[in-house]
Amino acid sequence: MFIMDMRLVASLGLVLLMELVGDTTSSKQTKGEPLNVRIATVLPQDPTRLFSIGRVRPALEIAIADVNRDILRPRGKLSVEYGDSQCSEMHGMNEAINFYMSDMVDVFFGPVCDFSLAPVARQLSFWNIPMITVGGLARAFRKERNITYPMLTRASTANFHTLTQFFETVSDVFKWKKLKILYEKDGQDNVLIGLCHLTIEAVYYGLEDEGFKVDYFKLPDNQSSTTFKSILTEQVGNKYA
Repeated sequence: MFIMDMRLVASLGLVLLMELVGDTTSSKQTKGEPLNVRIATVLPQDPTRLFSIGRVRPALEIAIADVNRDILRPRGKLSVEYGDSQCSEMHGMNEAINFYMSDMVDVFFGPVCDFSLAPVARQLSFWNIPMITVGGLARAFRKERNITYPMLTRASTANFHTLTQFFETVSDVFKWKKLKILYEKDGQDNVLIGLCHLTIEAVYYGLEDEGFKVDYFKLPDNQSSTTFKSILTEQVGNKYA
């Protein structure tokens, strides 16, 4: 089921891709020559990551085969190569540079991890190469999309802005104007590095922008139930109850 869902998403993404790369690749094509689009997919090799190469590759390659057979041929074809981002700023950027310097890329798929994605997405405006990702969840990717990330297309169905809107709606229903956020700085790092921190940052500033009074407290590592009770008493208490 996961492969079928990913295959559908990938197929839709590939159709979008042809629109995105049409202008950026036209200078490389001779008139009448087939349009061959080279996809550089930069994702973590680590199989524990949600969007690892091993998880995404089967669906992506099935989708590419479908699009090549049913839509593109004989006018062109898609091909894909993979690079290991390691969910790292350094390694993600290094893979992107290697693809670019080797003239092996017309469009990037990923990175997905936000800290790996950001430097690559900033660079792409100088290379005039588009990127499609289901990452880019952090607030900055929305706030600065036209200036800092003009070549980035975020294909995820949700992001931290929609989460902020959820809290705003709930707070409006219950007439809440003061909110206290308790969070773990490294929480859910197994999904995306910095996920919890980036989530809270977006919610905090997003609610502040809407006039809410928001405070936060970073939970200590390995807190016990007793510690957590005292934290609720001291940090929440009657003030936020």
